[in-house]
Amino acid sequence: MTRTEKMALRLIAGGLFGALVGPGLAHLVMYFDLPIGGVTLSPGGVVLAAVGGLYALMGLFVWVGVAWPTLGALILNVADEEDLRDRRGMLHGSAVSCLTLGVAMIVLPFSGSGMPIAAVTAIAVMLLALAVVGALSLVAIKHKHYDELWSHLTAQASAITLTMLASLMVVWGAMAYLDLASPLDPLLAVAAPPGLFLLASFIAAGRKGMLMPE
Repeated sequence: MTRTEKMALRLIAGGLFGALVGPGLAHLVMYFDLPIGGVTLSPGGVVLAAVGGLYALMGLFVWVGVAWPTLGALILNVADEEDLRDRRGMLHGSAVSCLTLGVAMIVLPFSGSGMPIAAVTAIAVMLLALAVVGALSLVAIKHKHYDELWSHLTAQASAITLTMLASLMVVWGAMAYLDLASPLDPLLAVAAPPGLFLLASFIAAGRKGMLMPE
């Protein structure tokens, strides 16, 4: 299959995937104070749930590709099935990490006083997600699942994230102090690092020309 054909297939797959989940995410993001399941989310809660949904869907998408290498070689950014199998450990860990973090971020806005999920449950889910991600990261480092290129990309994405996050916090904090903006929503503070890291990952990969099909 040529690069053009693979690009077309990925665009079609992404379009179908987006058509299934896009309306729900768009509805969630566009309307603040939206009653969902009998509860009302704050703006930060809406953003956190949306970011969590993106992480969970991204993890599911990668997991499906890893589980079915023939399909994964077509929809994921790998050269062929052999390349996918070589990266299977890395991709599987990334899929599980994204899924667990996504679920934790979705659960948190629906927890607490007056919410359907108990606060202790949300904390337990978040701690479990962090433990899973930490354990998988240690395994990946120990078994060298990430080569020099991916390690460099991760470091670059982390640096970009830190720059954007610091800029956001400084500007927002100054504006809130001057009564030019509302105080920072705690849930928005939770959503900012993973959301910005996702954006930074695309920026870092794009600068390396890795968003084009192999």
